[in-house]
Amino acid sequence: MNRILSYILLFAIIGNAQTPDSLFVFANKAIEKEKYNTAILNYEKILSQGVESANLYYNLGNGYYRVGKIGLAAWSYEKGLQLSPRDSDLKFNLEITNTHVRDRIEKPKSIFLLEWYRLFKNMVTLNDLLLFGAGLFLVAAIIFLSSFWLLFRYRSKVIVVLIGLSIIIHLVAIDKYWDVSEIDEGIIITKEIKVYASPFEREDGIIFRLHEGIKVQVTQEQSQWMEISLLDGKKGWTRNSNLRKL
Repeated sequence: MNRILSYILLFAIIGNAQTPDSLFVFANKAIEKEKYNTAILNYEKILSQGVESANLYYNLGNGYYRVGKIGLAAWSYEKGLQLSPRDSDLKFNLEITNTHVRDRIEKPKSIFLLEWYRLFKNMVTLNDLLLFGAGLFLVAAIIFLSSFWLLFRYRSKVIVVLIGLSIIIHLVAIDKYWDVSEIDEGIIITKEIKVYASPFEREDGIIFRLHEGIKVQVTQEQSQWMEISLLDGKKGWTRNSNLRKL
């Protein structure tokens, strides 16, 4: 009986040692001791449990960067920015990582207002937009319902402006949601890949090559293949294992 209780206690201790918090602390200590592969393994275990945070992705990216895996480092920082788009540390580390990407493609320039809009949309999360839009509408509603005692000259104009801004913010939120849910992107994580004209590995079907770290859009998926698209319009097929989705 005592032996059975001992085994139960042992399994309980092992189970507790695998909680996200304990894994995170253990991985952080491994980073401090420059045991980067051990840290990476434990950070990935946390992700496999369905737990994620900007700090987790930041530390994971640092680990991958230290072992020279530029593609996976870029993926980690990009994932962190999805959760915390205004995090200056994530932005800085991603910029440093991108300097090592061989196939950097500059985005085509567009009109100033469109660039400003994209910048604003990338700096906020979907929750930020929904909360801000709802807050504007709530303020407008409070002003309207308080009209019997709040009798200032421009009350109706203020209400119209607040509601108008709320509608605009919600439209931006819809656009952001479409980006998040409909547009699939990923990072190339293999040192060098061959991109084919069709989902078959044939030497005469190679149309171009890519290197790790570049962000691509996934336009189709077929069995173990993905069709990817670049900013310059190039398209082709590569194995799923060469890419990690964002």
